[in-house]
Amino acid sequence: MKRFRITTAACIVLAVLVPFPEYLAVSHDTPLYTHFAYVFGHEGWLHYIINGWSLLAMHNLFRWYRVASAYLFAVALTFFALPPQPMIGASTFTCFFFGFTAPWLWRKERLALFLMVALLLLTCILPGFAGIPHVAAFSFGVVFSLAEGYTRRIHHYLTH
Repeated sequence: MKRFRITTAACIVLAVLVPFPEYLAVSHDTPLYTHFAYVFGHEGWLHYIINGWSLLAMHNLFRWYRVASAYLFAVALTFFALPPQPMIGASTFTCFFFGFTAPWLWRKERLALFLMVALLLLTCILPGFAGIPHVAAFSFGVVFSLAEGYTRRIHHYLTH
């Protein structure tokens, strides 16, 4: 319940930033701080609601190292894979956690995984979406999840 309260509080704080996307969006010609701040802004209320709902739905997955990895990867993406239009919002961050759930969904709920991947790929062809960063963050989430699982198994093997 503690993580849910923290995530809810973060969503409330992020709601304050919805009216200021022009100060947080990142592109090739924006100030350096936008590379670190773009995931805290949203391009309107619908964008905020979708990302906020995603964050609340996945709050049980949040651990400090996962959140830090998702954030740092989202920041790193802006130095290598920026779309032509300015990018803003936590969707790259949330795509990491969608990817993190993918190995579990593959084993338990394949239809849900296929729907998630279809929606993810749809962001690559619809205008106004940062499809390539979404796919990159999703892929990193999958790799991170698998690496965490293998690390846990190795640790368990070595300690027992």
